[in-house]
Amino acid sequence: MQIGIDSFGAVISDPATGLTLSPGERMDNLLDEIVLADQKSAKNAAGPR
Repeated sequence: MQIGIDSFGAVISDPATGLTLSPGERMDNLLDEIVLADQKSAKNAAGPR
């Protein structure tokens, strides 16, 4: 299975409030998610220390 950036960029609602996030808010969240995923991936690639 392949997951692309468009898989994460869908319009969603805030689970706490039920309100739909603005495109700007969703983009900010998306970039945070990408950075976190990249950091986790780099740590896993390094292996246990």
